[in-house]
Amino acid sequence: MNSHSASTLVSDPRVSEMVGRAVCMTGSARSGTTLAGTLIHSMRGVEYSFEPATLTTLFLHLDRIPVEAWKLIYESYVFEELMLNGLAGRFMNLNPHDDSSILRAKPYSEVFGRFEKSGRFASLFDEGLQRTIAYKLPNVVSRIPLLRQIYPATRAIVMLRHPDPVVNSMDRKGWYVPSPLSYRDCGILSAVDGQLVPPMLPESDARNG
Repeated sequence: MNSHSASTLVSDPRVSEMVGRAVCMTGSARSGTTLAGTLIHSMRGVEYSFEPATLTTLFLHLDRIPVEAWKLIYESYVFEELMLNGLAGRFMNLNPHDDSSILRAKPYSEVFGRFEKSGRFASLFDEGLQRTIAYKLPNVVSRIPLLRQIYPATRAIVMLRHPDPVVNSMDRKGWYVPSPLSYRDCGILSAVDGQLVPPMLPESDARNG
C-alpha cells in the first residue's frame, strides 16, 4: 500500500477560520453586484476579488468533489491566491476605467504602498489572517446553502432587483442575441441532448426547455 494513500490533507486551522468568515456576493447579472462589491472593497481591512473564474468552477462542482478535497482547494485559493497575492500587490487591476479596478475602491496611497514592501510570506500570512476576504460571483445563488453547510460563518450577500430593469439592462448590453450559446457567455457549459446550456440549469429543465 502506498504510504500516502491513507493520509488526509488539511489546511491550517487559522486559515480555515479566516476563509470560513468570507463574504460571498452573488445575484443575477445586472442586479447591482458590481456596485455593491466596490462599496465592500472600499471598507478598511477588506480584500476583494471580482468574479474569480476558478471559484466559479469550484462552486459548480461543490456537490461533485469530496468535501475535504473541495475545502482544501477552496481555502488554498481564497487565502493564498486572493488574499496574500492581493496584499503583496500581485495581479491587481490598475485600469481606472475598468469596473473591477482596485483604484475605484482603495486610496492610491494604499494601493501603491503595496509595491514598497517585500511580499514575504511570513509577514503577509499574519496580516492576511487579520483581514476579511470578499468576492463576487454572479449566478451562484443555488450553491449558497451548500457553502453554508461547510462554512456556517460565511456571510452571503444576495442582490435582488426587479426582473424588468435586469432584462432591459441585459438587452442594452446586447448580451443575448439570436446566436448559439458559447463559452464566453458563462465560462463553463454543460451538454444536454446535444445542446449547450448553463451548468446551473437542472438537467430536467434543460431537457424540457
